[in-house]
Parts: sequence; C-alpha cells; structure tokens
Amino acid sequence: MDTISSFLIQSWTFYALAVAVIFARLTFRRIMLKSFADLQADDWIMVFLLLPLTASTILAVPAANFGTEKQRRYRYVLEELQIVIAWLVKVCLLILYWRIFPVASSILRRRYIQVVSAICALSFIITQISLLSWCQPTHLDDSQCSTYHSHTIVSLTFSTLTTVIVLILPISFIPTPRRLLLAILLVTGVLTLIFGILARYFVLTEPTSRAYLFYYTYETTLLIVFANLPFLTSLVVSTTPARIRKFSRNISFSRDGVHMPLSPWPRSRRVSVQDIGSPPLRASRLGSTATVTSGGTERKDWSVSVPITRPGSVGSGTELLRRPDSGRGWPLP
Repeated sequence: MDTISSFLIQSWTFYALAVAVIFARLTFRRIMLKSFADLQADDWIMVFLLLPLTASTILAVPAANFGTEKQRRYRYVLEELQIVIAWLVKVCLLILYWRIFPVASSILRRRYIQVVSAICALSFIITQISLLSWCQPTHLDDSQCSTYHSHTIVSLTFSTLTTVIVLILPISFIPTPRRLLLAILLVTGVLTLIFGILARYFVLTEPTSRAYLFYYTYETTLLIVFANLPFLTSLVVSTTPARIRKFSRNISFSRDGVHMPLSPWPRSRRVSVQDIGSPPLRASRLGSTATVTSGGTERKDWSVSVPITRPGSVGSGTELLRRPDSGRGWPLP
C-alpha cells in the first residue's frame, strides 16, 4: 500500500473518531441540559468545528502533492484550516475553564485564564499574519509556498506555547476528583504537544515529504479528544449501572478532609469544591428548613436532626429533617 492510500485510510479513520467524540459530548450535554437550545458557547464552537475538520480531511490528500498552482492552493487552505481547528479547540477549552473555576475561590486561576486568553488571541493574529504575508499560492516561484519555512517557525513557536498553557498547565487545578481523568488528560496533552512539534519539524526539514500530514491528523484528533474527554467520562459515569457507580464513589478521594464523590463534570462555577461536604449553616436553628445557598445555588441534600418542641406537647423531641431532593453530585452549568 502506498503512502497516499495509507494516509487516506488513516485520515478518515481519525476523522470518524473525532466526530464520534463530538457527538458523544453533545449527547451528554443534551441529557444534562434537557434541550439542545440550552447548549453553551463551547458546545456550539465544537459543533462549528465539524466544518473545518471535514474540509481539512477532504483536502489533505489533494494537498499531499504541490507541483501545480491548484495543489499549492489546497496546501495553503489546509494550513489555514489546521490553524483554525487548533485555535477553535483552545477557545473552547478557555470558555470551559472560565465556567468551572469559582470566582470566590479561584481568583488567581481566573486571572490566569484571562492572561492566557489574551496570549492565544495575539498568537492567532500573528500566525495568521505570517501565513498571509509569506505565502502567495498563486505565484509558482514563491519558495515560501513550497517550504512554509518562515511561517512554520512562527507556527511552531506559538502552537507549542499555547498548547502548554492551555492544555497542560491547567490540568493541575481542574476541579474534579477523578485522578484517572487527570492522568489521561495529562498524557493526551503531552502527546498533542509532541505530535504538533513533529509535524512542523517535518515541514521544516522535509518540505516535499508527506510525513507532516500524518502528524497533523494526530494533533487535530488529540486536540478534539482532549477538549471532550471530561464530558465523555461524565457520560460513562451517568450511564453505568448503580452498582458500578457505588463502587466508583467508594474509590473517590478526599481533598482537605472533604469526601468528594464521583459526580458529573464539569460542574458549575457557582459552587466551589468547599461547598461539598460542608454542613448547613442554618441547620441548627429551631424550625429551620436547612436550606443552604452558595452563590445563588440551593443545596438540598442534607439530613439533620434538630430538637423540635410542638405546641401543646410536653418536653421536646428530636426529628430528622430531610430535604426532599437529596441528589448527589455537582450541578452542571
């Protein structure tokens, strides 16, 4: 089997995997939000991402050869689509980070997201300018459209930087008790970084080789998997039998002495991790309904025993006040 046939099979296989991951995310969001109309900005960006992803998969094989003006145009469009896909996924992640980090307990983290967002926007503009200024695919004697040397150096610099600060560094403070999820995210982020570097390395060292196309495919697929992996794990947890969910809760870990059950992620940024496991502040009041509010979110999963004296009765008794909705888990955004 020649290189083109091998790449054709591989590219459409990874395309199918990426599309399946995106639709799995949308399925989970539809289950949790009850309606597609309630999808949020990062969900719609992921839906829109299907357009450049499909176009890049279709154009990858025609762009493998760039001897004619038409083939050079395909190569130029493919490079543009690769930039758009990578930065759309990073925008999707930044929106998600902004939503899941509580304002009260994560001021520094949210400021970090603001700085990273500014860096990503500036990086995207510079990368686009480098591509538009250095390559003119209509000119057959334009060497930059054959090697993409100058643009690839700029793209390698900013792609590596943004991958590290968007995919890898935020993993350590993602608010989830699932250690396995964090480990998989870390491995996926590192692999995305490696494949992105290798793709641009082959463009710089072997501009006439097709090897970079394989690594472009790996990088794009891993980016999409990384952005949707938390939703996939939540979908698996929410659809597993009750016995397995009970076992998963037993192996969850504690943070600062607070037991954190395996619950749907990402959670809303309105409730912090400290809210889970903290006792109701008004539960000891006589006749209290034990309603606890944190940042506008009502918690109804507490059962407390308080002394109650009924009119006309002698002495006092102890009754168990139980909130009617004792659901476990963090509320979704």
